[in-house]
Amino acid sequence: MDSSELGEGDMSNLPKRPATNVPSVPGFAQIGPVPFSPTPNHQPDLLSELQQCGCPVCNHLVEAAFEFFRKWLYRLSSDERSQRAFADQLGFCPLHTWQLAALASPLGLSHGYPKLLGRLSAALSSLSGEPSETAGAVAALIRSPQSCQVCGLLRSAEREYIARLSQYLTEPAGRDAYACCQGVCLRHLASLLAASPPADLARFLLSDAARQFDQLAEDMRNYALKRDAVRRDLLTGDEEDAHLRALVHLAGHKALCVPQSHERSV
Repeated sequence: MDSSELGEGDMSNLPKRPATNVPSVPGFAQIGPVPFSPTPNHQPDLLSELQQCGCPVCNHLVEAAFEFFRKWLYRLSSDERSQRAFADQLGFCPLHTWQLAALASPLGLSHGYPKLLGRLSAALSSLSGEPSETAGAVAALIRSPQSCQVCGLLRSAEREYIARLSQYLTEPAGRDAYACCQGVCLRHLASLLAASPPADLARFLLSDAARQFDQLAEDMRNYALKRDAVRRDLLTGDEEDAHLRALVHLAGHKALCVPQSHERSV
């Protein structure tokens, strides 16, 4: 089976870069670590990543998810042992099920999902004799952010990245680089502050975030004024995409948005 049969979805919003290994999720069958192929003990290039558009933490997590899906899709499409493991752990949460599907072809999904569907069919058939107990048992068949393997991967990647970025920002060069970038979203600003940074770093992060929101508001006002006045030719690049940058800073990357439950999850 060639690669064209495995995935044909829209990958344009998922940058291709290496990620951390897949963590274990206690209490559930495991797919097993996906063999990422870049240099051993890959460390993010924080200086380079701070120069990208959007929240650098969100960008790193989107890349980690893409790298997992890219390698997992081949295994799910072609390896029977992986298909059994996927069925045993009852797949992924709804968000990551659809993200996987967006990168897969109908043929790849049709190879990879029948064992999971058979597992669910057997589980539901076994419940028919106890109708009073079915609601909770059926709910347990749905992967939540706490039991989804991809969510576990992203929680681990987020913790590691926040710790590395926090350490980097204690250095003058790191703080200078951050002052020239677009900063992190509100969610990851809270994560950085929760890492108990020195007081001067906390003040720096807060003042920089305030400055970013002021600048975004100004860019959006300028965009609206120039569009209303039919002066599109005077729009700057920052004004053109200010609405998108504002949404990222408010809510994080759209690929990471998932309803929050009792435990914070990615």
